[in-house]
Parts: sequence; structure tokens; C-alpha cells
Amino acid sequence: MIKSKTMRAFIFDMDGVIFDTELLWKLAFEKANKRFNVTLNEEYRISICGKNEMVIRNELKSILPSLDVEAYRNYTIQSVNNDLSDGK
Repeated sequence: MIKSKTMRAFIFDMDGVIFDTELLWKLAFEKANKRFNVTLNEEYRISICGKNEMVIRNELKSILPSLDVEAYRNYTIQSVNNDLSDGK
């Protein structure tokens, strides 16, 4: 173990640095769009990359007021988590 008097913590950004999950998010986005009968395009998907989850949900609520945003996002996130658990 390296001892340092100046560094006390490290922050790891695993998504995109250690794990490239971009394809998993794209596939989950497409599955969620089909399941919820939504026509959000690839340009929108790219625009939300790196955004805070609360910001994404608020944007979706303003863009698609009739969409069950909580269910849509939970489904999307669960799809990615399932794929990661399956080793994809």
C-alpha cells in the first residue's frame, strides 16, 4: 500500500473509463422506447449522456407529459443492470 500525506481518497469513474457501457445504454433505450411506445430518437439519447438522472427524468416529463417517466427510466436502468449482470 502506498502511503501519501497529500492524497486521502480516490474517485473512480468506472462507466466509460473502466466499463464501456454505451452500447448497453443504447440497446436499453431502444427496448424502453418499444415497450413504452415512445419515439425518442438517437439525437435525444446522445444528448442525455452524462446527465444527472433527476435532470433526465425532469426533461422527459416536460417533453412527454403522458409518459410514465419513472417506469420508463426504471425499465431502462434495469435493462442495463441485467445486461451487466449477464456479462454482456
